[in-house]
Amino acid sequence: MGAFIWLAYIVRYLVLDVLKYDWILHPTSESRQLNTASAQKILNVLVKAHDELSSRGIEMLVLIHPMSYDATDGHYTGYMDTLRNKLAILKPLDMLPYFLDSAGLTKQNYTNYYWPNDGHFKALGYRVIGRKVSNELIGRMNISCNKKE
Repeated sequence: MGAFIWLAYIVRYLVLDVLKYDWILHPTSESRQLNTASAQKILNVLVKAHDELSSRGIEMLVLIHPMSYDATDGHYTGYMDTLRNKLAILKPLDMLPYFLDSAGLTKQNYTNYYWPNDGHFKALGYRVIGRKVSNELIGRMNISCNKKE
C-alpha cells in the first residue's frame, strides 16, 4: 500500500506541477476558461431558480461551503473563487468566513472538521454548517426560539 501512495503523489506532481494540467488533463489556460464558463452556467441556473421561487413568494438560500483546502488556505481558489464572485448577486451564505472566524477552524485543527486526505466534513463540520444555516433561516423568518446547547 505504501508504494501505491507514493506513486499517487508522484503522478499528482507530474500532472499538476510539471505538465501544468488539471485533473481532467486540460492545460491550465483551458481549464480557467472552462471554469469560468461553468461558473456562468451555474449562475444562470441559480438565477432562474431564484426568479421562479421569488415569483411564488419563496426565498432561496444559496450556501457556499469550503472544502478542506479552502479552509486551511483561508480563501477560495480557481473555480470556486470565480463561482463565489458570480454568485454575489444572489447574496449567498458563505461558510468560509464563519468557519475561520466563529468556528475557530485553523490549519492545526482542521482535521476536527474534515477527514484528512479526503476533504469531506466530519460530524463537527456538519454540525457547524447545520447550526449556521438554521440560525440564518430562523433569522430570515424572524422566528425566536430557545437554543438548547
